[in-house]
Amino acid sequence: MAKAYLIVRGRKYPLDSSLTLIGREQTCHIQVNDPLVSGRHAFIVRDGDSYELFDFKSSNGVRLNGETVIQAKLSHGQVVEVGGTKLTFEKAEHRRPGLPEPPVAPVPEDPVSPGVDTLIPPGRGAHAGTPRIVRSGEEILRQSFEKDIHTLLRERVQQEDVVSKLLILYKVSSIVNTMMETDVLLGQIVHLALEVMSADRGFIMLLGEGGELETKVRRVKEHEKEHEKEGDILPISRSIALHCFKTCEAILTNDALVDERFQTSGSIQMYNIRSAMCVPLKYRDEKRGVLYVDNRMSSNSFNASDFLLLKAFADQVAVAIENSMLLTNLKASLQKIQAQQDMLVQSEKMAAMGHLAAGLAHEIRNPLTAISGYLQMYFRKYKDEADFYHQMRVIEKAVLQIQHVLEGLLGFARKGPRQLAKGSLNQVLEDTVVLSRPAMVRHPGVQIVKRLEPDIPGVMMDQRQLQQVFLNFVLNAAQAMPRGGTLTIATRKVHAQGASPGAPPSHVVVVFEDTGVGIPADKQAQIFQPFYTSGKPDGTGLGLTISKSIIEGHRGTISFESVEGKGTSFILTLPVEQA
Repeated sequence: MAKAYLIVRGRKYPLDSSLTLIGREQTCHIQVNDPLVSGRHAFIVRDGDSYELFDFKSSNGVRLNGETVIQAKLSHGQVVEVGGTKLTFEKAEHRRPGLPEPPVAPVPEDPVSPGVDTLIPPGRGAHAGTPRIVRSGEEILRQSFEKDIHTLLRERVQQEDVVSKLLILYKVSSIVNTMMETDVLLGQIVHLALEVMSADRGFIMLLGEGGELETKVRRVKEHEKEHEKEGDILPISRSIALHCFKTCEAILTNDALVDERFQTSGSIQMYNIRSAMCVPLKYRDEKRGVLYVDNRMSSNSFNASDFLLLKAFADQVAVAIENSMLLTNLKASLQKIQAQQDMLVQSEKMAAMGHLAAGLAHEIRNPLTAISGYLQMYFRKYKDEADFYHQMRVIEKAVLQIQHVLEGLLGFARKGPRQLAKGSLNQVLEDTVVLSRPAMVRHPGVQIVKRLEPDIPGVMMDQRQLQQVFLNFVLNAAQAMPRGGTLTIATRKVHAQGASPGAPPSHVVVVFEDTGVGIPADKQAQIFQPFYTSGKPDGTGLGLTISKSIIEGHRGTISFESVEGKGTSFILTLPVEQA
């Protein structure tokens, strides 16, 4: 007794065969006279107690319980629709007892009697004169059907492969539109390429600054990681990569060992490259690098579909690289704009503070001059009264401190060099050391060492202003060495980058290097700000600000290096006036 049936128009058709074909053709096991049904519309495959329904590439499709299906397992009571005809699937074990059984439909007659081998005598049939055995109609049907089913299943596998690759490509496109780091993004793209292809290794090589291809990303499958431990994972065929990059042509080789294009390549033989694909990474005809995958274990690992997919991957990688470069350039531009805005704001603030400082200095200087004049008069009048005289000296010291601050404010308010003339920096430095001697008396432990390079070319300068700058650095260095130390003053010539031998120097460098307490790392960014002081009792916080302004007014630069507890070096660079 049959275990399962299809009930059609009140008749039941047993599903005893491993293959049951449904359609309009007479050779079908279940023939359906319906103009909407294809000649071979659907089939059912039996595997033990399991029954699976397949659409046999029909014109109007197959529905199961109202939903279109291509392949589905059948359950008791489900309704299969082909064209306008409904077939109910029933299993005998689930049929309720007592219900009337539908009549069993007669088995359709085959063109040749089933189960009988027929001999066609000579002189008849397609091959007259050659007797042949014709197998039964059921056997002919089975062979034809098996051939068709294999073709169908192969096509279904191909369709599923295409769908899978499209999904992977969609994932790649989604990744490219994210804001993740470029290296991480490219790594994920290569990982997806390995996931959908028969490749063991994947690499992205980009053009470096030296004009050479550099490996930026590499990914390998698990079985290749064993070689990685042995140090055998990094080598790839640069012959294939370079050929692809130089010619800008995609390469597919299913056995590189015998490929005529790479017979002279030692790397392919050395690293046993079998199947490989390499596609150029380019954006708007500008080459960026290559995307390379290979299989070192077997040949014929890749097909045309893989080749097209890798090209699509390469397009996405090129877009990702271009986006990364644009983002990097945008960030750099924004930083530059921000720096310029900060400089503009700082310049405006400095200008405003300069005007304010000049105004305050003049407003304060007049009454201060009067106070100072009266102090001198009282000194002469009460010089014999010790207590009063001492009090006047305290007041005088305070007045001198105010005057010192006023000089700083006026210096801050002055703009740029006033009287430019060509002069010797070495001579200005010599004069500065002489001028500093009275102040250096308060720092007996500080030694000044001069290392002035001879034949230093002259520079255009305002000597008075540069002397003010140099003296400020000498006194600052002395104050930074309360326990004594060494201040080294040095000069040297500098040539422009790429200058020919014998060319005159382009700049002169002046260095003030002390062995003092140094500047704390968290304070170094503030030292050129107006009114910043390191805690000196008589400091105005304007010395370095004014010095920087003067050096920049001479078209020079000022920088420093400092290590807390070891000392500080200030480096001044001034341009040489060329004849």
